[in-house]
Amino acid sequence: MRRFLVASFSFLAGVAMLLVSVFVLVWVAVRIELIEQPFLHAAAVLGAVLLGIPLLVGITYLATHLVVRLYRQDTPPPQP
Repeated sequence: MRRFLVASFSFLAGVAMLLVSVFVLVWVAVRIELIEQPFLHAAAVLGAVLLGIPLLVGITYLATHLVVRLYRQDTPPPQP
């Protein structure tokens, strides 16, 4: 039962982290669209891409790393 609760919590934590990062990126995209100067708009788009990709990759890594550590079996390697 305890393992089920931990697995559920880690799954929900991973989903929450991914949703928060996506909502932040959508909010940033909406704010960028309000910029009227072409040079500032282009710089803001470039900055959002350069910071958004590592954000999503990092959050995905953290979420999957949580689950992998949770389900890792600590068995010794077989002896030849």
